[in-house]
Amino acid sequence: MEAFESKENQQKKTSLEKPGLASLPKSDETLLYKPPTNEEIQELKAITDLYKSNLFKLKVIQRWIDEVLSEVKIDYEKVKSLEYILEHLKQVFDNIPDYPEASITQIKSQMRKKHKIIIPFPEPPPKNDIQYKFGFKKPTSIHLIGSYPLNTVARSRTGFNLDVAVVMPSSLFQEKDYLNYRYFYKRAYYLSVLAVSLKPIQTKININVEFSAHNGDRRRPILVIRPLESIHNVRCMIRIFLCIPPDLFPIRRLAPSRNNVRPPNIEENDNLNLNAEKDSANIFSPTPQYNLAILQDAYFIPHLLFLHQQNKVCPAFKDACLLAKVWLNQRGIGSDKDGEFNGFLWTMLMAFLLDGGGGGTKVGKRLGNGFSSYQLIKGTMEFLANHDFIQQPIFMNESELNEEFSAQAFTENFDVVFVDKHCRLNLFGGLSRAKLDQASDSHLQK
Repeated sequence: MEAFESKENQQKKTSLEKPGLASLPKSDETLLYKPPTNEEIQELKAITDLYKSNLFKLKVIQRWIDEVLSEVKIDYEKVKSLEYILEHLKQVFDNIPDYPEASITQIKSQMRKKHKIIIPFPEPPPKNDIQYKFGFKKPTSIHLIGSYPLNTVARSRTGFNLDVAVVMPSSLFQEKDYLNYRYFYKRAYYLSVLAVSLKPIQTKININVEFSAHNGDRRRPILVIRPLESIHNVRCMIRIFLCIPPDLFPIRRLAPSRNNVRPPNIEENDNLNLNAEKDSANIFSPTPQYNLAILQDAYFIPHLLFLHQQNKVCPAFKDACLLAKVWLNQRGIGSDKDGEFNGFLWTMLMAFLLDGGGGGTKVGKRLGNGFSSYQLIKGTMEFLANHDFIQQPIFMNESELNEEFSAQAFTENFDVVFVDKHCRLNLFGGLSRAKLDQASDSHLQK
């Protein structure tokens, strides 16, 4: 055997290793290894510089993100003492005895004279001659909701909120309590009984209790519980929300085009000789905001479960939610005031862009589960800035639309439309075009 291959064999091997080169003329083969021109060198340099520049920017952005998160994240281990207060609240609420049914005059008198509490009825307040009764039974269940169970609480100068949902028993309500503020009156009384139950333990656990109109809506007051001492130098506010099962009332009665506030002494089809349900809608103007307020009390838990699912599949979801709240607060548009584009709405929009409506929407999936927090924020910002919500309303699950809850019913009765996965509740129902434009325009701010 020869120690080295023959020149002929080497040429054959070369032609196999480099297909096509052997057949090229020598002049053409030389062109493949021609030194780059000055123009090509400049292009290569520009690409290299761009890569280095973007890599540097990403490092700077990540460093900024880490610094911001370290400032706004709460240490859940350090605020575990809140569980002491929560345990007391649950124990108290679970042990409230049933209140017998009473008239409107009786409950107002009892609350005012015995407990020094004015029931936070909305306007217009109930008349003293109403015939239905008010009662109380202990909550069906109690749940942590909002940012705390999702680990997306953002600390601010005013501290942070911890939200609790108290589910009212269905047996307290009658079939037509969705009409003429009856639901809201009974809700206000229920909240007052909860407030009464906390009076004996206020000193023991060192808290202050007061009523507040959530998002400025006096139809839906909440209980605000403030620990009088900060917890590891962090102030906290516990908010008690009342909620109902989604099937408490016939869902079609709460559609956007329905009217549920009638003239005095007139209830649905009573004294009107109406043969069809749709006739009542033609006689009375729709009450979309009123209907929305009832629906909002029914979907706390379903919305929390939806966000929890996105939180599970997208590792950067938590940090993106925190950064979004910082971004909103810096621009003065992240509060819970009436009509504001707040952190909850941002979170639901980002979750929708991650979920893509499960294929049941025209918008589709815009964000990936593997995105970084920066990519999630950037993608949501760009969608918020570029999407025309007026011309292209969003339905998270268009397959659930029906005759009562139709695209037309929503767009005709609300300024801005972003409807949840159940196709019942317009998440942007309390948002004006001006507030949406403010949030969209903020994307352009540096």
